[in-house]
Amino acid sequence: KEYMHLNRVISINLMDFTLFPEHIPFHSCYLLREKENPEYVLTLDLIMHYLEIPKIEDILETDVQKWLYFLRHVGEEDEKMEVLLKNDSVFREADDRYKQFTANVQARMAAQARSMFLHDQANCLPEAWPLKRLPISQGCRWRK
Repeated sequence: KEYMHLNRVISINLMDFTLFPEHIPFHSCYLLREKENPEYVLTLDLIMHYLEIPKIEDILETDVQKWLYFLRHVGEEDEKMEVLLKNDSVFREADDRYKQFTANVQARMAAQARSMFLHDQANCLPEAWPLKRLPISQGCRWRK
């Protein structure tokens, strides 16, 4: 496509760990800006959102916070989850779909295999280990 007709890119990253210091809120949004003059934004066609799930544990005020809590605790039975399911039909439907999905052994095994694959791939990244990487032709292996 021609440059002027490219679609906007919005990245939404759900982090199950604290990525940024505590003084940055659980939802941070980043744009491409000029380093020395941050008032100059290069484009709004690339926006990156980071949602740090651990930072919302005790706060369930907004829809985003509720969804993050739900995603982290789906399948668990606790007081906050009971309130979410009781007060909102959308969360009840999402919970029902989760139960249907996890009841399907084949789908559950496929999801687990995908999770293991992603974990293995993350461990192959150069920054994951202080070791030297073997040539790509030898696959994802490491040596000291």
